[in-house]
Amino acid sequence: FSEARNAITLEEVNVRHYQVEPSVAVRQRFDQAGAVVVESLGRVRGGQPERDDHRLMSEHASYLALAERLIDLVADQDPTRTGVDRLDVTPAFYTLQHDADVVSRSYHAAAQREVDDLRRAQIRLLVGLVVGFAIAISLIAVIWQMVLGYQRRLVAHANESQYLALHDALTGLPNRALFYRRLAGALTGADQANAPVALMIIDLNGFKAVNDTLGHQAGDQLLVEAGRRIRDAARDADLVARLGGDEFGVLLSSVPDLGAAQAVAQRIAHGLRRDFSLRAGAAAVSGSIGLALGPVDGGVEPLVRQADAAMY
Repeated sequence: FSEARNAITLEEVNVRHYQVEPSVAVRQRFDQAGAVVVESLGRVRGGQPERDDHRLMSEHASYLALAERLIDLVADQDPTRTGVDRLDVTPAFYTLQHDADVVSRSYHAAAQREVDDLRRAQIRLLVGLVVGFAIAISLIAVIWQMVLGYQRRLVAHANESQYLALHDALTGLPNRALFYRRLAGALTGADQANAPVALMIIDLNGFKAVNDTLGHQAGDQLLVEAGRRIRDAARDADLVARLGGDEFGVLLSSVPDLGAAQAVAQRIAHGLRRDFSLRAGAAAVSGSIGLALGPVDGGVEPLVRQADAAMY
């Protein structure tokens, strides 16, 4: 389920990438991510997990049909229809991503309960061995250390997997899944405390030209540096994330008014306008920034749409 959730996110990243840079390579990455989703869910067998699998497979098929239609429309260069179908694809993706996340966390919690049960069983076994077989104390100590070592590795692996699932591998910034989770929580808190929050969506203008002229390694280096500049320009309490491709998001909590958010946006725009010194040469880009204040009726998706619209 975790593999499927991560692959679903990669599908949406490549759909958005295809809208900016339609190419065979991006389409192939989209198809590969879709194949991983199907293959991962196909390994689920038996009981409630299989029923959850069937539900996610059905939702994924609906999302896939919408995404492929959007890709075909982009390939046909029909901007009017593309804008309409983007509104169809986005809710389908968020529904699929949410359900996959809920299912994944549910079975992760079940696995953790099994680990807890195993720990309690080990403790009972240790007490019985100490009482009944004093001569085996040294052997028990060795076994116990091995078990603790395994548990530490298991916890470390779970923490690492969770970090990788919620952070962008290139920039190290939070990814779309974590950003939208934090945004939903911030909107709930803002609604209760009557303290507005601001959402920024940032696209890098000229990024495709850097990729085409200096290569993808230079593009990756530029994305890392752009993320650092955005982070430096934001406030300490703000959350900066890479949403996919050349798109970044900034969540500003407890902003007093629109002017305070605009000041942060101006600092970000100024930082992105400075030339980038890359290993392959100098590059210049700028940032298109869409800004929206929340909370708004409907939660996350209407606020994201407002920020996207404000960008243009």
